[in-house]
Amino acid sequence: MTYQLAAGILPQAWRELTNEVHEQLLEALIDKAEALCGYKPAQDEVIRFLRNLKAQSFSASGTSSPAPVSSRSARSATDEAAATVSNTALAKTSGEKTITFTYRGDVRTAPNASVALVEILRSMLVGHEENLPELARAVRGTKINHIGQSPEEINPAQPHLARAVEIAPGWSVGLNISNQTKLGIIRSACELLCIRMPEDLDVRLPNAN
Repeated sequence: MTYQLAAGILPQAWRELTNEVHEQLLEALIDKAEALCGYKPAQDEVIRFLRNLKAQSFSASGTSSPAPVSSRSARSATDEAAATVSNTALAKTSGEKTITFTYRGDVRTAPNASVALVEILRSMLVGHEENLPELARAVRGTKINHIGQSPEEINPAQPHLARAVEIAPGWSVGLNISNQTKLGIIRSACELLCIRMPEDLDVRLPNAN
């Protein structure tokens, strides 16, 4: 009986979450979108998407509340929603600056500092994945580990805030950090991998010096 009661309340719970634009739901969707494409969607874009999704689901069903769904369907819906958000808000959030950097003679452009960090680390670590444990130790902070094998490892106290994006198979970097910290991670990776700055890698991040 209690299981049936809990299942029956799911439509109301979902309706209240979407009506209130719950903070954890926003963070989860933003993190998932960024993990899929390396770009962080703007919060207002995510809110607009959730409201449109709610309106479409109600219109399609012809009812005032969505039908209960299985946990597997819910996960699939979350992944699809995150992919849609990432496609509609690809590049920059408000106020972020485009980053141009040069790696081994190749001039590249990233929409923001977070994407630049991910692309630089991915490029440098190709063929050097065995150095990741040492790099993770080198950039470890007092409360945040910055590089790890899970959001829980990157930010043990608040893993949902890690904004972890994969930089090599099984390894991610947390993006919820300042540009100064991002640049520090890049410099540590260069030192570990014997990559010279600015000869091999020339990059400047806003407010990082």
